[in-house]
Amino acid sequence: MANAAHGCGNTSHFVVWAFAITIICVLYLRDALFLFSPYLVLCSLQQDKHDSTGIGTISLFGLILLAAISLVKLTFAIASISILCLSLFLPGKAWQRVAPIVLYLLCLMLLWVFSGQQPADLHAYFVEAIPIVSGYTDAMSLDGSLLPVVLFVVGAVIAFLISVAARRSVEALAMLMTLFFSFKAAYVRQDIHEVIAAGTLMLISLWHVGRKPDVRTMGLVLISLVLCCYSIRVQANLGPRQLAETWARHAEESLLGVIALASDPHSFEKRFRRDLKEIARQHPVKGKGSLDSYSYHQTAVIANGAVWNPRPVMQSYSAYTAALAEANATHLSQQTRPDRLLFHVEPIDGRFSSMDDGRSWPEIWSHYSLTGLTSAGLLFQAEDKRHMKYARVTHLRARLGDEVSIAERRGELVWVRVEMKKTLSGKLLGLLFRPPHLRIDVKDVSGRWVSYRYLASVGEGGFLLSPKVNDSREFEKLTRAIEQGEAAPYSVDAFRIAQSTSWIQAYEPEIAMELSTLEFEVRPEVGAAASMQTETAIQPQSPAAHRWP
Repeated sequence: MANAAHGCGNTSHFVVWAFAITIICVLYLRDALFLFSPYLVLCSLQQDKHDSTGIGTISLFGLILLAAISLVKLTFAIASISILCLSLFLPGKAWQRVAPIVLYLLCLMLLWVFSGQQPADLHAYFVEAIPIVSGYTDAMSLDGSLLPVVLFVVGAVIAFLISVAARRSVEALAMLMTLFFSFKAAYVRQDIHEVIAAGTLMLISLWHVGRKPDVRTMGLVLISLVLCCYSIRVQANLGPRQLAETWARHAEESLLGVIALASDPHSFEKRFRRDLKEIARQHPVKGKGSLDSYSYHQTAVIANGAVWNPRPVMQSYSAYTAALAEANATHLSQQTRPDRLLFHVEPIDGRFSSMDDGRSWPEIWSHYSLTGLTSAGLLFQAEDKRHMKYARVTHLRARLGDEVSIAERRGELVWVRVEMKKTLSGKLLGLLFRPPHLRIDVKDVSGRWVSYRYLASVGEGGFLLSPKVNDSREFEKLTRAIEQGEAAPYSVDAFRIAQSTSWIQAYEPEIAMELSTLEFEVRPEVGAAASMQTETAIQPQSPAAHRWP
């Protein structure tokens, strides 16, 4: 920010920031830049107070930028609002301290309206996104090496102490918050996300060097550089040569894109339409009526020109709490549900397959009929033919790691709800870093044990435990078995839920379970209609619950 940079008064500031922009382009660190932006805006606002200029042009532009990125991703909104609230502690009159927050909210509303949304829906957008953000740590975390975590923490402490030593308390607090948000963004799911933290720390390091190059700030740059190199090498698998080639390729693509857009303003739209036609050719979907796709590949729906009727959480792996999974399931039982469904079983991170929108499976079997198999997935048509109920409900208690036998339910559709509680240390670990994973081990009829990722927040709402569905083909077989009463050859005889190895006990050892059997009956009105259509009079049989032999 130019206003904040004014205090530096030397060319080195702009040199290091030119280098910073290059780093961002190379590492694709847009998330790092977005997380860093609220800190820059606060620094600019602080410089405005120092110069007694009110809210300067650069600060105003920064507030508009923060409003825009807040609508892109809720994480950016949380970071922006949290750090902007620190402007209340800047010097000046009360209205001057409140003005940045008011302007930010005003810009947020204006951009929301300009994007074609209704003003009243902005509140719902943020409220309904909270469960997705709050449930992310437990459901989407991935383990990784502690080395980059330690390097980042060391660098963060040094950066914070440099700000404190300069007697910039508000700025130091904003920096600490920025580092915490980037830490959570990078190390909860420790994969390519690592470069977010590395990039943010590098930007903060260069910011300090631009202000006051000395031994401490140069040491901070060194730590940041080591962290960046490590993250790129390990997570992106790019060495120096590959990194340079990647940068050159993307720079060339960006330049060619600008040239193409300048020569033909419709070039991007033409390429988009061409790609849609290719996707539709590879994954044709015939039929009429609205359509939704499970689990997370919606491109076939859009490419085929179907009316997309998405569920509340449109990607199944993101329905990772009981409330989110229930919202998706409820969507399928309402009159506004999609006319057709494309379905794939494609769990991520080694999850037990019914952890991903498994709460919707009984609704699919109740309100849809399988009509075919396409390259885009199993195709279902809305048809209320069956009624589902929970039968043979039993409650039991067990401890983490205990084997629970369900052999007596062999041949049944076994549904289970599991209630678990975190310990205080588990809650703190989840807030500050990430808790250890849970796993579910299942034993099949041959006695073989297989382990999967387990999500406690999904288990509270219930999931299909047996039979275990490994892929879309098995889901097709199970669906046809439910529809036709045929036998299914795969079942689970026992299971156990346990915490992965960790020096912290994140969950209470005792867990409560509710086991039940899903039973499907043909709706009386459907059975009556079918019997009237037959040419030969047949005595109707009473609906029988579906059981596996």
